[in-house]
Amino acid sequence: MKAFRTLLAWIQGGCIYFTVISLFMILLNLALGGSDAAMRGISPTAFLLFFPCGLGISAGGLVLKMKRIPAPARGLLHFFCTLLSILLFVWLPANPTARPSTVLIMLVAFSILYWLLFLLVHVTKKRIRSLLEED
Repeated sequence: MKAFRTLLAWIQGGCIYFTVISLFMILLNLALGGSDAAMRGISPTAFLLFFPCGLGISAGGLVLKMKRIPAPARGLLHFFCTLLSILLFVWLPANPTARPSTVLIMLVAFSILYWLLFLLVHVTKKRIRSLLEED
């Protein structure tokens, strides 16, 4: 029964991340492409690749919630799951002729973006908890 709940949480998280990534990419496509982007759209293959990316990020979230793994290891595993999911399912299929130097630069850029977002979420959660404890 616990395995079924874990599988269900993984798939639900994957669906949520799929929706968020899809909406973000649609809005980004419209913002960068202007009115021409509305006619082109995003290819169905790209949408199909957003789902395994969402499942990978969801798996990282499940690893982050495991209490039997030490906290630093959980953070690093979450980072690697998220980063690999984005690189393998979003960025690399969009750039099939990427050079190794470009891949390294994007790896660093995604890492910086990840840690900034992680810090922002952590600080926000801590602030909300402290405000709720005061009441």
